[in-house]
Amino acid sequence: IFGTHHASYIAYSSCIIAWIGSNAYFHTDWLVELGVNRAIFMAEIANISASLAFVFAYYFSCQLSAEQRKGKVH
Repeated sequence: IFGTHHASYIAYSSCIIAWIGSNAYFHTDWLVELGVNRAIFMAEIANISASLAFVFAYYFSCQLSAEQRKGKVH
């Protein structure tokens, strides 16, 4: 898997799943039950996973572009 486009796409997909899961937390009763510290932690996870998803999506598109022009990712 490493050295192919699969790794960056799997990482992107995993980050999207983490982002969805961490945002789903805010639509449950756990938000009230578990308190402020857990809510802050889940918000941080949501922000980090969304940022990483964009990074991996960008890298994936760079890999595809490099493949089309028969070059390397710069």
